[in-house]
Amino acid sequence: MTKDKFRNQAMKSAVSKYGVISVAIEGPDNDQLVVIGEGVDAVNLTRSLQKKLRCATLLRVEELEEPVEPAVEPATVEPAVPSVEQSNNPVGTFSPPPAAVYYYQVVCDPDPYYPCSIM
Repeated sequence: MTKDKFRNQAMKSAVSKYGVISVAIEGPDNDQLVVIGEGVDAVNLTRSLQKKLRCATLLRVEELEEPVEPAVEPATVEPAVPSVEQSNNPVGTFSPPPAAVYYYQVVCDPDPYYPCSIM
């Protein structure tokens, strides 16, 4: 078998594993397989490559750190002050009619000892 055939087998085996995002070949002789992914089981991947290729060694396992972006503070928004043209009631609503006004007059009898003034 040629080196290209081994590389293809190694790449196919690595890509088939859970969590693998990308696979690349690096190294001075193009003999190192770089696997990038999230939640990849490194031991399972190494054993799988050893079964297929008879010789595989795990060189390094790293966790990639994402660059931290500075937090952006939201701009403060001041509440809008209603102008003279705006009313507090939304369009299409009506205020209740004003209450009815009743007038009354107190009638006083001039003579409190005389009980009936109508007669």
